[in-house]
Amino acid sequence: MYVMGVDAGGTKTRCMICDEEEHVMGIGEAGASQHQIYGIEQTKTHLRLAVMHALDEAGLSLSDISYAVLGMSGADEEDDFALLIPAVGEVLCGVPYEVLHDSWIGMRAALGGESKKCAAENGNAEEGGNTAENGNTAGNGNEAEAVGETAMAGVVSICGTGAGHAGMNRKGERVTLRNLYYITGNYGGGGDLYKQALHYAFRSDEGTYEKSLLEELVPPVFGVKTMDEVCNKIKNDGPDERARYKLPIVVFEAARRGDQVAAELLSNMGREEGYYAAAVIRKLGMTGERVPVVLIGSLFQTGEPLLIDAYMERVHEAAPLAYPVILKEQPVVGAVQLALDKMKSAKTGECTDVAE
Repeated sequence: MYVMGVDAGGTKTRCMICDEEEHVMGIGEAGASQHQIYGIEQTKTHLRLAVMHALDEAGLSLSDISYAVLGMSGADEEDDFALLIPAVGEVLCGVPYEVLHDSWIGMRAALGGESKKCAAENGNAEEGGNTAENGNTAGNGNEAEAVGETAMAGVVSICGTGAGHAGMNRKGERVTLRNLYYITGNYGGGGDLYKQALHYAFRSDEGTYEKSLLEELVPPVFGVKTMDEVCNKIKNDGPDERARYKLPIVVFEAARRGDQVAAELLSNMGREEGYYAAAVIRKLGMTGERVPVVLIGSLFQTGEPLLIDAYMERVHEAAPLAYPVILKEQPVVGAVQLALDKMKSAKTGECTDVAE
């Protein structure tokens, strides 16, 4: 028996195939597959490429896969699933599957699973925790299902290319925030840090705000020497896609070199993300509990205290006993584990819960 897990995000798509003992058989990667940003056609193309690469490495075909779980960035609302479920069906050609919000695979990877073989073979073994039960909406034309071995309470905050927040309490009740755009109440991640890096570098250059190292560090990212040249490149050529990924790194570098503007940008982002997580905790009635808050995404994975301490400060206002869990494994490990959970429960005749 072989299962497939997919982590489809705003930067890349990662597919992993494992056997029933969680031995990794193949891994495939492709570009971004966030349909809200890049459209459903690119999402299908990159899903197909990642799946194909993983199958090729494993020496398998789709007919060998018993079940697949896909954690997908942007799987937020019913209209998202209406697009994603048939799109995934086109890619997987008859393989039974589920489409979930990517937060749930992160929670499973961080908090669940007795066995960590899959994680160990992926180069990131961690101490095991309790098993997890996660899920949002299942695909393949069937009713929604949640898969997992036992219910696991916690909150997930993603701060990578973008940001998103979700959680589940001990009753199995789930909350997923809209996690869409700034104008719909969402904020955070590298995309917003990219804009702020430019904003405050220009203001430093023109003297309309405090001086910042950003004024010095931003131009080389664009291959120029001055902020005037950066301005001309943006006006004439539009946003530089490479800069979107490099400028957040520049902000962290400036902050570590003592730049107060950059430090405040990171602290402000941490506080804002903490507000979202605190709201999830309150909605789930977990304020008096020892709540694990799972931190996923490239910005959180830096471990930068300016970001994480500010985040936890806001979380503790809602839940004083909450504690952070920084995901060290690849989230795709959680997708594989969820697929194995599904197959194990099917073998034993156990029932899975219906997703909220």
